[in-house]
Amino acid sequence: MPYCQDCNKDMRTGSSCVPLKLHYKNKTISRIRYGQEKSDWGAKSGMNCGDCNVKPGGYHHYGCDVQRCPIDGRQLMSCGHLVNATEIKRNGNLELDLDGSTIKKPRSVTKRKTKKKKSLLDDPFGDLF
Repeated sequence: MPYCQDCNKDMRTGSSCVPLKLHYKNKTISRIRYGQEKSDWGAKSGMNCGDCNVKPGGYHHYGCDVQRCPIDGRQLMSCGHLVNATEIKRNGNLELDLDGSTIKKPRSVTKRKTKKKKSLLDDPFGDLF
């Protein structure tokens, strides 16, 4: 049976996927619902999505060929924005960070200053004679 990776629902039922939040350039953006795409994939006539079977107005399921990218309008699975996406769990909800803008970067580690030990290569004749 085809189950969605994001919501674990059986895609044959026509139920909507979870409203997964996407983050890009310090902004939260919403996924495009089925029927809000620029091209009509059948939602206007009441048909379920031909790929993931979601009903009009619902969110496409993971891996759906019809799902469009809210950033550039291209096919989400091939536009490149999901390639380096990082999953974030917030209040039990899954979100995707598309460009690293919402993940707090760790503070840089300050290296301890240590005295450099003398080596024979630094002063080959200094302490030997």
